[in-house]
Amino acid sequence: MLIPSLALITILFLLLVWATIRERVMAKEIKLAKQFYAAIWNNAHEFIFLIDKTSHVTKTNYYTVCKMPPREDRKCFGEILQCRYAREADNCNKHEKCRDCIIRSKISETFKSRGSFSNFETTMDIQISSHLAGLYSMMVSGRYLSLNGHDYVILTVHDISEERALKSSLKHSNEKFLCFFRVRGLTLFCQSVILNEKDGGIL
Repeated sequence: MLIPSLALITILFLLLVWATIRERVMAKEIKLAKQFYAAIWNNAHEFIFLIDKTSHVTKTNYYTVCKMPPREDRKCFGEILQCRYAREADNCNKHEKCRDCIIRSKISETFKSRGSFSNFETTMDIQISSHLAGLYSMMVSGRYLSLNGHDYVILTVHDISEERALKSSLKHSNEKFLCFFRVRGLTLFCQSVILNEKDGGIL
């Protein structure tokens, strides 16, 4: 009876050691996963918003990107981005223009379909951090997520205002460039006609 008892104790001891090692490995994996998760949120250049079904933002990197102290109170997407109408009504979804908000509509559709949308371009009248309030060109993507039995939409918002301004400036420069050559070409053509008239004909 002594040998089976020792064998049983040895097996139990090995199981305990294995469980301890397994627990430490899992704890390390969880820690690494949390660090990776935090790195994504804190190092992304675009704004990321995790939005619940009440339209409140439960997590965002907005304050990290803008180098602002984080706020603990629950706010809606429009309040964080300081939408013009949210500022005027002192609350998001309280202004008469809010029912026409294309972003709010996209979020609602994503919850209903449990789907996603990508690279949707829109113009928003907002104030980003300490920048001047005004119209900003934004590229927005969203995806439905189910986390711990709760429904969310994760929204990424990329400010493309500078890109659009540069594109518009290049287009304007090209138009001026082409216009210049059209005028120059017409001038040269007229000069050629005049010279040929002096020679007794028009070529």
